[in-house]
Amino acid sequence: MNDWQYGQPTNDIMSVSTLPGQTQFSLALDREARRFRTDDVQVQRRIDRLFTETRTALGKFLDPQAIGALHEEFRRAQELEEETRSEGDKKTS
Repeated sequence: MNDWQYGQPTNDIMSVSTLPGQTQFSLALDREARRFRTDDVQVQRRIDRLFTETRTALGKFLDPQAIGALHEEFRRAQELEEETRSEGDKKTS
């Protein structure tokens, strides 16, 4: 018996879809970067690097195409599971 259920993965995937987009995150990062200014050149360089790395990570992990591909893959897995279940029901009838 498979303990995996559609509800939880569906909820997780939908929660990813409701996150703000890259533009909103970028604007928020810009706003926060402006708040963290210092006259110490070395410290400012480190702060700037952290914000740059954060932007890179967000761009990589909040790619709308990747999220869309995940939705499509999950939809296909659901269809395959339903087909398999349906075929199993026909054999037991």
